[in-house]
Amino acid sequence: MPLREKEHISNSPACFFSASMFDEMGYKGWFSPASIYIDLTTGVDVLCIVTMNKPFGRLIRSELFTFLIGPEKVPFVVNSEAIAKQSSALHGLVNGNMLEAHSRTVVWPDVDEDTFVRFCEFCCLDNYSPPSCGWDSNPAKEAVPVEDDSQSEKLAHALESPLMSPVSIPSAPKTKRKGKEKGSFTSRPKQSLEPSSDITEDQRYMLPEKCAQFTEQFKPFSNVTHDQDFTPVFLGHARLYVIADKYCIEALKELVLFKLYTTLKAFTLFPRRIGDLVKPIQFVYNEDNTRGGSKQIDPLRQLVTRHMTTVLKDVAMDSAFLGLLLEGGEFVSDFLTVVWAKRENLLGCNNCLG
Repeated sequence: MPLREKEHISNSPACFFSASMFDEMGYKGWFSPASIYIDLTTGVDVLCIVTMNKPFGRLIRSELFTFLIGPEKVPFVVNSEAIAKQSSALHGLVNGNMLEAHSRTVVWPDVDEDTFVRFCEFCCLDNYSPPSCGWDSNPAKEAVPVEDDSQSEKLAHALESPLMSPVSIPSAPKTKRKGKEKGSFTSRPKQSLEPSSDITEDQRYMLPEKCAQFTEQFKPFSNVTHDQDFTPVFLGHARLYVIADKYCIEALKELVLFKLYTTLKAFTLFPRRIGDLVKPIQFVYNEDNTRGGSKQIDPLRQLVTRHMTTVLKDVAMDSAFLGLLLEGGEFVSDFLTVVWAKRENLLGCNNCLG
């Protein structure tokens, strides 16, 4: 079939054809996805392929999709490709046969705006900025011990693991680089006034410092003072995990676990900051957020529980932590299971029980 038979009438000097048109002409798969046109200015049949086959090209050309976030249904309009590529569940939500796919709108009432922004950041950049901490201006509250029992403190010390073992926590995502690295890109050297005779030795063409520092915004951070409230930090990671778990985004789940693990490991447990750990545990063990009741403990539940057994010596006599234990539920059973797994540490301290 002559190419001109597929020509569209247009006022522009070029007529565009979709890849499906070329599929019909026997060129199936050759130009997909591409925009192909005939130059009408010269009257000559010319095939031009606009290469938008790169991931970002497909993303910015994709249809818009609206998310109504939170109880106020705040609208966020995003490119559908960024969302759909994350998992088959989200692909079905955006491009499937459900009502949301046809209306190009979905309501997420249980997701807050900050969490959704981090979710979109991950969808576009494969990473996300950690949540910000709060600042506690209230007077310091001392931990309220139940009793002055040195034996209990010794017992807690015996249960404490020397290091928090990241058994199921993924390592930091590795970045693939091609070619040999001959130097660091962390800073831009001063430019010489005289050009180098050999361009391979010219250091004026280094990666801009702004680009080199781009990854810094994604790194987890730790607290340095007792008035830094890390509750929103821990909760922010946990809320993002809930989205990843609900829509089967494994890469995001692994990234959240890594960042939360890194944050917990570096967290300085000031006495007044024990409550910063309790509130996220209550959130994580809510059945609406993570699933329980199975032999295989949820990875996020496992992480926060193992951490609490690691810092048991510091939290054992704290009223907030004891209140958490009094609430009962699956956290207590998971917590005691981990403690029992450390029973060998107890054998050397059986005289602590008096």
